[in-house]
Amino acid sequence: MARAGLAALLLFVASHASAEAALPKPGDVIDHTNYRQYEALLSEGAIRWLRDGGFLGEDARVSIRVGETRPAPLPPRYLAASQRHSAGVALGADGDVTGWTAGLPFPAPTEPDLGAKIVWNHYYRWRGDDYVLDTYRTSQTDRLGNQRETRGVFQLLTIAGRTTRAEGEPTELGSNPRRLRWVSRLVFTHPNAARYQTTLSYRYLDPRRDDDVWVYLPSTRRVLRVQGGQRCSPVRGSDFTPDDFFAFDGRVFEQDWKVVGEGQTLAVMHQKHLPPKLDAHGAWPLDEDWELRDVWVVEGHPKDDGYCYGKRRMWIDKENFQVLHADVYDPQGVYWKGFLSSYAQRAAKSGQVGPTWGGTLATDFQSQHLTYVLPGAPEWGLGYELDGSDLTPNDFTPEALLRLGR
Repeated sequence: MARAGLAALLLFVASHASAEAALPKPGDVIDHTNYRQYEALLSEGAIRWLRDGGFLGEDARVSIRVGETRPAPLPPRYLAASQRHSAGVALGADGDVTGWTAGLPFPAPTEPDLGAKIVWNHYYRWRGDDYVLDTYRTSQTDRLGNQRETRGVFQLLTIAGRTTRAEGEPTELGSNPRRLRWVSRLVFTHPNAARYQTTLSYRYLDPRRDDDVWVYLPSTRRVLRVQGGQRCSPVRGSDFTPDDFFAFDGRVFEQDWKVVGEGQTLAVMHQKHLPPKLDAHGAWPLDEDWELRDVWVVEGHPKDDGYCYGKRRMWIDKENFQVLHADVYDPQGVYWKGFLSSYAQRAAKSGQVGPTWGGTLATDFQSQHLTYVLPGAPEWGLGYELDGSDLTPNDFTPEALLRLGR
């Protein structure tokens, strides 16, 4: 394990009020000259960007401006649903959750199996009952500084587990014969060669069931079903696998989870700019305040020896269960990737306010390549909207993909 990562872990296990753990004040700036004072507050990935400029060299070094810590709670209706439905939830010996209906399965997680309960809460995190992002932008940078990007319109509809669209609304949308949890589609708008290529995904209520995925190819006007269970394959040449989205979007029961520390980290939880402003390398958000957040540090070790990663360490916010940072190691224990996510507090059309995703940076330090997935400027005039769309389940079928491409 790298020296910086070991130091951070040891300080997290100790009380964060100890003299060793320096805490910055609002207005402080952390950069390559003073980052060592704050190693206990940062992931290995963040430290490498401060210290080395990631893999791009000293000219790409970044800085962190510290701001005030402010509350970032989950929406009241979501929290109320969590309290109302959590009594019937149980964690089995095989790592499965049973009895989930809506909200957080474990609103106040405790031992035993604290690590797994925290990660299940992230798995069922709030993201609105429907979610439209115009545009969903992916920016990639290689070790020579070459950049490329893709853009698209992302739409997600929650089928089961609805909590915030309207007071008293049922938690399930319609009869739901397929037993779906949510459905989503990503319609590509750029580059032109991929325009209107669309990916449709089904996530099921049974967490052991693989996602179903279809792709519409406008060049052939055909819809193809693709493998949704390959969780380690890079997505469209990026540094994300399906398990990496939002720092972790994988199958919780396939890992052994353990809390290895508690303390604080620095993260962007009240993002000012949507779309975010990036530096010239497309690697870091500019003009944002990073605040101290109380977190659990949770490690996941795969139960399958053939899995692509050897270990995933995540800094998970105690107030809203979002993953703020993640470090990933290869099966030999060598540091591989770093993930940093930012969030904004946004009001849904329903009036509910909660932490809304504002972008995730994935850096592959072994291959020297990065991918930043983030909200972009609107192309279809839809903007970034929660709980305000007129989407229905009929918009998320393989047949609907053909209609979309006409």
